Amino acid sequence: MKRFLSLVLPFLILAVAAAAQPDTATLPYKRFPELPPLQLLLGDSSTMLTKDKLPRKKPTLIFFFSTGCGHCQHTTEELVQYCDSLPNMNLVMATFASVSEMNAFRQRYHTDSLPNAFVGKDVHFLLPPFYGIANLPFLAYYNKKGEFVDIIDGGLHVPQIAARIRELEKRGR
Repeated sequence: MKRFLSLVLPFLILAVAAAAQPDTATLPYKRFPELPPLQLLLGDSSTMLTKDKLPRKKPTLIFFFSTGCGHCQHTTEELVQYCDSLPNMNLVMATFASVSEMNAFRQRYHTDSLPNAFVGKDVHFLLPPFYGIANLPFLAYYNKKGEFVDIIDGGLHVPQIAARIRELEKRGR
């Protein structure tokens, strides 16, 4: 019996471990390749931003961040610094932090100076499971029709992000 268990147990453990891994092909953003049903609580604690309230016929960059994430802070600083070189697009900055932490982040990094930027709390925690977010900052790009185009590496500097977006626009994706 011990020998049987020693032979079968490793296979059972591997089978359970394999079944526990998320199937990236079934992530919602791949099955539903349009802007997700955003519900972000804005800084005034009463206004909800939904995808229907975004300016139309503009590409959208969804930037999921944490207020305490150093890489997210650096990317935000660069977004403000290089805002003139960014394409004309909606910038949706979503976080899971509290509204007070989010507002402190907005003030510290001057995100209100970014054109077409919306900073909000993902109150229903929709975005992390929608995209399978494992690392921050997370960036997802949608074309002006609201169709998913690509996930952009959050470790890039903003000039590289802007170049990647322009490359995606040229390819018509």
